[in-house]
Amino acid sequence: MADIIDEVEEEVIEVPAADVAEEIKVEANLEKELTPIKETVAEVEAEAEVEDDLPEKYKGKSAKEIAVMHQQAEKLIGKQGSEVGELRKVVDDFISTQTSKSTQR
Repeated sequence: MADIIDEVEEEVIEVPAADVAEEIKVEANLEKELTPIKETVAEVEAEAEVEDDLPEKYKGKSAKEIAVMHQQAEKLIGKQGSEVGELRKVVDDFISTQTSKSTQR
């Protein structure tokens, strides 16, 4: 089998050094101008991710409002814990009186 080799002549274009330097300056200036925009976009994206991760009941609420909600929840948990403790004590007393009555018979 024969290999076909195409020879292509490359055309070389010479660009003056001043044009290249000017283009580099323009690109550097554009990069400087784009940096604050890139940072702002990153901040907005980060905020959007945080808001997307929040459950529905927390969306649109400030940190202070969420803290108040948390404190109220802690109070309720404490109150319910006390109630459970009292009920356990009543049930234990009831069971002990029932068992003592059944053993006396």
